[in-house]
Amino acid sequence: MPSAKHIPDPPTRPFTEYHVFSQLERNYILQTASDDQREITRDFRGIDDDAALRPARYQGIILPKNWQRKGSRAKKRSQRSSHGIISFLELTFQVD
Repeated sequence: MPSAKHIPDPPTRPFTEYHVFSQLERNYILQTASDDQREITRDFRGIDDDAALRPARYQGIILPKNWQRKGSRAKKRSQRSSHGIISFLELTFQVD
C-alpha cells in the first residue's frame, strides 16, 4: 500500500485590523507608562526597523521584529509573572 502524501498545513490568516491596533496600543500604553523599557523589551530577539511605516502615534515605540506576523514567536514563552506596570483590567480601560 503506497504511503499517503503529506498535506502541508494551510497558511495562517493575517491579523485583523483590530488585532494590529490592539498590539500597537498595548505596547504604546506599556512603554509610555513605564520608565524602564528594558523590562518590556527583554524578550525581543530583534527590533522592528519599519517604525516609519506605522501611524505617527506608534512610531516611537519599540516592537519585536516580525511582530505583525502570526507564529513569529518560534520559542514558546515560559510562564512568568506579569511586568507589573499595569494590570490587564487597567489596560482595557486605557485603550482609546
